[in-house]
Amino acid sequence: MPATTSFEIGSRLESVRQLFRVPARAGRPIAQASPPVSSPVLTDAQTKPASRLAVAVLEAADEVIILLGGEAGAADARTLENSLRPLSVCSPSAVTFDLSELRFISSPAMSVLVSYRRAALHRGVRVCMTSDMQPQVRESLETAGVMALFEVVGEPHTSPTSGVLGAGEEI
Repeated sequence: MPATTSFEIGSRLESVRQLFRVPARAGRPIAQASPPVSSPVLTDAQTKPASRLAVAVLEAADEVIILLGGEAGAADARTLENSLRPLSVCSPSAVTFDLSELRFISSPAMSVLVSYRRAALHRGVRVCMTSDMQPQVRESLETAGVMALFEVVGEPHTSPTSGVLGAGEEI
């Protein structure tokens, strides 16, 4: 399969964003917790807060675009991990994370992205991240050193670092 250019990925991402775009309300989570239940015995599902993370997975040919929106807090890392699990079976040639709709990312959520990247590279999957993201998310990823691990598409001056898993890579 021919290599996908940044322009092609950008065009596809814009189409995906339009499909999943919901009018944003600053500071409000994507999903609200349900009202309290009056039953004296609550199950785990009833006591856990609703996820504030939205994950959309678009499969096109042999590549996958993962659009993350809302807030990827520590409690949402499991949601992210569960959303990525099916991709380990199908092994597309490329996976692109679009974080443009993400307002916050926690360390546990970053860890999920890094773990997915490492496993995908071992299977020969190209893993990218779009350059379009909220400033606070970019700052968090840069401070943690996560941005340097991913090939960033949409920035012509960016040199990819994720094409081949380097010998002795610790992360």
